[in-house]
Amino acid sequence: MAIVYEHYRKDTNEIFYVGIGKIISRSKSKSNRNPHWLSIVKNYGYDIKITHENITWKEACEIEVTKIKEYGRRDLDLGPLVNLTDGGEGIPNLSLKSKRILSEGKKGIKNPQFGKFGVEMHNSKLSQEDANLIREIFVPFSREFGVRALSKKFKVDRQTIKKIVQGKSYKKTDGLIAQNLKQLLINGKTNDKFTSEDIKYIRKVYLPHHPEFGPKPLSIKFNTNETRIWKIATYKVWKNI
Repeated sequence: MAIVYEHYRKDTNEIFYVGIGKIISRSKSKSNRNPHWLSIVKNYGYDIKITHENITWKEACEIEVTKIKEYGRRDLDLGPLVNLTDGGEGIPNLSLKSKRILSEGKKGIKNPQFGKFGVEMHNSKLSQEDANLIREIFVPFSREFGVRALSKKFKVDRQTIKKIVQGKSYKKTDGLIAQNLKQLLINGKTNDKFTSEDIKYIRKVYLPHHPEFGPKPLSIKFNTNETRIWKIATYKVWKNI
């Protein structure tokens, strides 16, 4: 199902944008908007009007195209809308002015990826100990030890982290861990002394995201880190128990 919505300037109550989405929240979102839209919202604010709900995506596209044609696009000098295409899923009808606007909006600090994958990050050198540590503490989808978090901690791009974890780079490992760095990353909780009963208990009660038996509460209970709990529960370590 889909919706069709319109945006109006708060100061003049004039329509300035027509859009579609699969959920209501899209009409309120400020992400993936063009520079003209952002400028109006920043300076004047906006009101939202949902014109159609619970319709098919095809119907929403057709209505959007009709409305944009009816109200007219500003960049084509046909009306007040700051839409830069004719809507729907057809071939975008971008004016030369619109192309320049979109191009300028993705340069330098205006680019959402600016500074994330620059020379200082992508070309950062990792030692073998760094790679060993990344494999040791990596936890899929973890906010603290997932791909994104580790890329920030080690100042490299996410692809580098993925290759290390998958064994596609830094393949030679000697089993050594940079202990001081590890302690810094996991707040000093490095207790690895578990009895066989501890291991069996963790595997028996472990439940991801559970307030009592998830990795965080169990890590506190056993004075260790969440990564170690996850690895015990998923048989990454102590496989013989």
